[in-house]
Amino acid sequence: MKLLDTATSSSPEGCAAAVIDTAFLVVRLVRAEIRESRPAQLSLQQVRALACVERAAGASLSMVAEQIGLALPSASHLVDGLVRRGLLARRNDADDRRRIRLDLTARGTASLRRAMDLARTTVAERLAGLTASERRALVESMDLLRPHLGSEAPPAK
Repeated sequence: MKLLDTATSSSPEGCAAAVIDTAFLVVRLVRAEIRESRPAQLSLQQVRALACVERAAGASLSMVAEQIGLALPSASHLVDGLVRRGLLARRNDADDRRRIRLDLTARGTASLRRAMDLARTTVAERLAGLTASERRALVESMDLLRPHLGSEAPPAK
């Protein structure tokens, strides 16, 4: 899929199209590699759940479901499996006993590291043909983009 019209790439819409087009390619590449290799015997959804909890220690099940795009019952089933495998730990919230908080275990952290290393290696292989200057420009672009798309992004207008 090609969303980008290079004639309008300086507009917010053209820039967004370029980002989305490239993000889809990266996700497709990483998804294919994780499906094929199954690092630490994890599915892509499991890797995403572990990564969500790593980014937000003490995350709730609702947050994990929202972040990885699953309905609450599906996310609950996914998290139950990760808890049984010793990759996530559940604990009661000190302020709200009805709320369960999720944290990575040491084993979960190691498994996530293996999956992330595999993804990083896969993408690095594709970027190896870039010059050092092109790679620096790409990293600078990601650094510029990250605050606008992450949790600290300014509110949409």
